Amino acid sequence: STGSGFTFSTPYTYDGMVFTGNQTLVRCAEGFKRYGECLSLKICVERSSTHSDFLAQAFPPTSLAFGSTFEGGADMLRNGTCNVLAAEKTELRNDELLYNDIRNGTLIMGNITMT
Repeated sequence: STGSGFTFSTPYTYDGMVFTGNQTLVRCAEGFKRYGECLSLKICVERSSTHSDFLAQAFPPTSLAFGSTFEGGADMLRNGTCNVLAAEKTELRNDELLYNDIRNGTLIMGNITMT
C-alpha cells in the first residue's frame, strides 16, 4: 500500500571540546586546577572561538596560548608551546598525527566533553 515505510529524522552531529595532551595536565585542565602538579599547565586553543571565550573565563591569560586555527594550535602542542590542546573531538580525530599519538598512548584525549 502507498504511504507505508520508514521515516527518518534529519541527521546531526554532536561534538564538544575536549582536552588532549599529557595525562596529568589534561586532568588538571579538566579539573580547572592551576596549582601543585598543574603549575606548568599551558593550553593551546583556537583564537576567536567559543572555546577560547570559555577558557579565557576559566583560566588566567598565562595559562593560555592562542593559535589562529585548529592546525596552528596542534602545531603549538607538537612544538612544546603548550602541553594541552583544547579542541573538538572531530578535529582531533581528523588530525592524523595527533590521533596516532592518542592511539599509541603518547597523548591522551580527556574524558570530559564540554559543550
